[in-house]
Amino acid sequence: MPVTMQRGLVVALTLFVLGLTPVIVFAEADSKKADGEVSLPKVVATVNGVEIESKIIAFQLNRAMRENQKNFSPDEQRTIIMAIIDKEIVRELVNQEGKSQQVKVDPELVDKELMGIREPYKDKEEFDKALKARGLTEDELKESIKVDLTAKKLIDDQVRGKVKITDEDVKKYYEGN
Repeated sequence: MPVTMQRGLVVALTLFVLGLTPVIVFAEADSKKADGEVSLPKVVATVNGVEIESKIIAFQLNRAMRENQKNFSPDEQRTIIMAIIDKEIVRELVNQEGKSQQVKVDPELVDKELMGIREPYKDKEEFDKALKARGLTEDELKESIKVDLTAKKLIDDQVRGKVKITDEDVKKYYEGN
C-alpha cells in the first residue's frame, strides 16, 4: 500500500476513534431546560487541553434552526449538537496538526476573510452588535477563521495533488463492483 494511502487510513481511523469522545464527554452533562431546550455545560469537550465552549455549539445550533426555519425538538437538538461537537473536535484536531507541522496562515488572508464576513453589515457598529448577540468577539471570530484557513492549508499540503487515481484504478473498481 502506498505511503500516502497508509497515512490517510491512519488519519481516518484516528478521527473515527476520536469521534466517539464527545459522546462520553457530553453524556454526563446532558440535561433539559424547563422550556424544552437542551442545556449545555460551559465547556462541552476538551481536545488536548483546548476547551470547546458551548457558545460555539449554541451559535451553530441557532444557525441551523434559522436555516431550516424551524425549532427542533429536544431529541433533534441533541442529535444536531452531537454532530456539531464531533465536527468541532475534528476541526480542533486538524488545527493542532497544522500547528505541529508549523503551517502558517497569512494574517492578511485572515483579515480578508473577516472583511468578507463583515461586508453584509452596514457598518462596524452593526457588525459588532451582531457578534455580541452571538456571544462572540471579533478576536474569537478571527481565531476561528485562522483555524479554518490552517485546516484548509494543511489539507491542501497533505492531500490534494498527492492522491493519484488512474484510469486503470477506475476500471478495476468499476469491474469489481
